[in-house]
Amino acid sequence: MLNAEGSLHWQAGAMAILNSWIGFLLYLQRFEGVGIYVVMFGEIMKTLVRIVMLFLYLMLAFSLAFHALMLNHKEFNSMPLSVIQTFVMMVGELNYQNNFLDAFLNYQLPFGILTYVIFVIFVLLMPILLVNLMIGLAVGDIAEVQRNASLKRIAMQIDLHTALEDKLPYWFMKRVDKPSITVYPNRKCSRHFLRQLISGEEEKDDMWSRLQ
Repeated sequence: MLNAEGSLHWQAGAMAILNSWIGFLLYLQRFEGVGIYVVMFGEIMKTLVRIVMLFLYLMLAFSLAFHALMLNHKEFNSMPLSVIQTFVMMVGELNYQNNFLDAFLNYQLPFGILTYVIFVIFVLLMPILLVNLMIGLAVGDIAEVQRNASLKRIAMQIDLHTALEDKLPYWFMKRVDKPSITVYPNRKCSRHFLRQLISGEEEKDDMWSRLQ
C-alpha cells in the first residue's frame, strides 16, 4: 500500500489534477456549441464570489452566535467548525433534528429559547433569502450572456487563433498568410495547392497563362 499520509508531493499531484481539468474546461469556452455554457458558468461564479464576500459578515455573525450558544456540541465547539457548519447549513443542510430538536428535548441546550430564535432568523435570512437572491442574479447573468454570446465566442476564437499563430514557425506563416484571397466559386480546387503552399508561389490565372 502507498503511504501518502503527510506527503507534499501527493497533495501537489492532487492540486495539479484539479487545476488541469479546470483549465481544460475553461479552454472549451472558445469553441462553438459548448463554449457558451462555460462562459455562463464563469459569469455565475463571479457573481457568487461577489455575493459570498458581501455576506461573509452575516455568516460570521451566525457562526459566532451558534458557537457561543451551543458550545457543548461537537459541530460548534470550535470557531472553524462552527463556520463550516454554518456554511453547510446555509446551503440547506440544516440537520435540524440532530443539532437542535434532540438537543432541546434532552435539555442539552443551555439557552434553548434564544437558540431557537436565532435559528429561525438564520433560516429566513440565509437558506431562503440569500439562496434565492443568488438564483435570481444567476438567471440575470445567464440572460446577459446569451444576448452577447456570439460576440463573446468570436472574441475568444480570435484570441485563440492569434495565440496559435504566435506559436507557428515564421516560414509557415510567411507562405500561408496572404493579404488577400481571390475565390472562384465555379473553379475546382487546384491540384497544385500543396506545391504552392511549400514553395510560396501563387497559381497564375488561366487566361493570363493562355495569353503568354
